[in-house]
Amino acid sequence: MLVRSEIAGLTGVVLGNTLLMSLAVIAFTATDNFYIALPCAFVAGAAMVITGVGAQTLVQAAVEPQMRGRIMALYGMIFRAGPALGAVLMGSLSERFGLRLPLAIGAVVSIAVWAGIWAKQRHIADKLESEPPRKGAVGAAIKAAD
Repeated sequence: MLVRSEIAGLTGVVLGNTLLMSLAVIAFTATDNFYIALPCAFVAGAAMVITGVGAQTLVQAAVEPQMRGRIMALYGMIFRAGPALGAVLMGSLSERFGLRLPLAIGAVVSIAVWAGIWAKQRHIADKLESEPPRKGAVGAAIKAAD
């Protein structure tokens, strides 16, 4: 992510790492061997970081500059509250079924969502990786500077 010079192709990177993260979690839940589980957890964590940074970059680049602060505040709230709610659900299910089954089901749901989004990747990438329309005084000032 640090060496990327442009936003083009970032949607594919985010989606690819989402799939990688889900597959690593499935592999993590499928093994009893610590030496296999540890690299799976590392890969899942690294893919999650890349996905998070990439998604945040796409969101920032897709919105108008004057709306960026508001949108990022909403993004931050969603991506802090969502995992917390998921953790409560995962903890409740784990209490009844153990940790493996809920984790595996969560990864399978993630793959299903990924498949639906992957089918629309080109359209989504066109919207997220293009420059947002410039409106208002800020847009006019930016256009004048160009």
